[in-house]
Amino acid sequence: MRSAGAALALGIALVGCGDDGSGASGGTGGLGGAGGDGAGGSAIDVGGQGGGAEACPVGLESCGDACVATTVDPAHCGGCDVACGAEEVCQNGACAFECVGGATDCNGSCVSTSTDPANCGGCGIPCGPEEVCQNGTCTFSCVGGAKDCGGACVSTSTDPANCGGCGNVCGPEQVCQNGSCAFICVGGTTDCGGACIEIGTDPANCGGCGNACGPEEVCQNGTCTFTCVGGATDCGGACVDVGTDPANCGGCGNACDPEEVCQDGTCTFTCVGGATDCGGACVDVMNDPNHCGGCGGVCALGEICNAGVCDLVCTGGSLECNGACTNTNTDPANCGGCGNACAAGEICSNGACDLQCTGGSTECNGACVNTSNDSSNCGGCGTPCPSGQVCSNGACDLQCTGGTTECNGLCVNPSLDTSNCGGCGTVCSAGQICNNGNCDLVCTGGTSECGNACVDLDNDPDNCGGCGTTCADDEACVNGACQDLAVVCHDIGYNQCPTGATSFCVPPPLDPTSSAQAKIACEACYGAPCYLETADCAGPGWGPNPAGAYECGDAYFGYTTGCSGDDGRVWYICSSYTTYGHWGK
Repeated sequence: MRSAGAALALGIALVGCGDDGSGASGGTGGLGGAGGDGAGGSAIDVGGQGGGAEACPVGLESCGDACVATTVDPAHCGGCDVACGAEEVCQNGACAFECVGGATDCNGSCVSTSTDPANCGGCGIPCGPEEVCQNGTCTFSCVGGAKDCGGACVSTSTDPANCGGCGNVCGPEQVCQNGSCAFICVGGTTDCGGACIEIGTDPANCGGCGNACGPEEVCQNGTCTFTCVGGATDCGGACVDVGTDPANCGGCGNACDPEEVCQDGTCTFTCVGGATDCGGACVDVMNDPNHCGGCGGVCALGEICNAGVCDLVCTGGSLECNGACTNTNTDPANCGGCGNACAAGEICSNGACDLQCTGGSTECNGACVNTSNDSSNCGGCGTPCPSGQVCSNGACDLQCTGGTTECNGLCVNPSLDTSNCGGCGTVCSAGQICNNGNCDLVCTGGTSECGNACVDLDNDPDNCGGCGTTCADDEACVNGACQDLAVVCHDIGYNQCPTGATSFCVPPPLDPTSSAQAKIACEACYGAPCYLETADCAGPGWGPNPAGAYECGDAYFGYTTGCSGDDGRVWYICSSYTTYGHWGK
């Protein structure tokens, strides 16, 4: 910074340059007024003690008694006394709205072309009367659970002007939570006029509802203070960057000369290190909230300049989601992270979406189920009913269908089930089947059922040709017909006797099992009585009848009755039950 002595010497030197030293040329009159120091900022006092006027430095214009930067000065924007409006800034010599947070200047209003139905996707692009603007496109459908209310997509779960439905406005002291108006604010916030406010940081409600901080104050821990953040310094109640502020360069009140800028806390005439000269100050437009992205780019209250873009500074553990500070621990639209919306019927608890089951239902594996009738969760989660059973009042019961009946906990068909034929517990015997509820025999090998038994109707004398058809004692059943035994024995060539008689019609020996059986055989074949001899058989041959043998006592094929003549033919049945064919004399 220049000294007062240096300024005085410069003034004397300039006077010496006049034609006669009388002051006709006016002199310089000094650069900074009587004190000799520069005023700082975009205006420099050009009044002098000599009463004359001196040209302003390059880039400044003389307006009255001051040199001003008409490219950025809102009181002399583009020319002297051309003042910008209260909500305007001066950029490149023209008054313009400075829209922040991604908004766009459309005819003097800052609008979001992503959601404004009158400027959807760009200024002057209106949506239809039944459309809303979403992501810069006119559409008839709101997404993400939002609803179309008057051409705007709103969340009826949280919007106090449309709480639970369009037009349902909450009271002035209420907020909208889960679609219902309530006075309960969460996350340490306070209900201020129907809005949940963080009174620890909100400058409009600092420490309490309605307690607004001054225009140059911030709210910290519920108290309005001049404590500056982001490395700024409190100079006379204003937060300034002493690294770049030419009026407080390196420290409060340390002003640079009119032709100097403040860079890194030092007055200099050149901006270095990528800094930008904004109204006589070297600023980092990548990080300066008053010149964010360029000179005059002022970030809104609560925002910081990050890489040349104004960003929110969220506190209390909240995160920025879509341009708003959001509590991701409780917000169902941003649960656990931005854009992570909970499904319908879920709430956000500790950053996780949880089901909220109602009507007596229970959460089982992420779904609300009724354990009184859910077959997969009968009476409790993970308790399935077996196949064929249903859940009734929380208990698994059989539900027999298609003509089946419950027997001992199983559905059975009593028309076909051999263990429950015609009714539970009725068991069919071996070899039987259940047919229309009745136990029936299954006869094989050409046999037929007669009186619960399988018989051969071709040779059974008790069922000859049909059930209950019985042959006489001197008859046999042959091919299903009763025939005389003697006739049968002769007709079949003496090879075998009918059923019930042992074969004695051929010479080869046979072995009856008893004398009674041998006697019956003789009588059965020939229909004649047998007589017991006293001696055992001597073997087959001619001669007298051996003792101890049964002798057929009738004529046979025309021979003498009694078989005792020379021309008689006899059969001997020995007591050893071995038979022999024998021709007798």
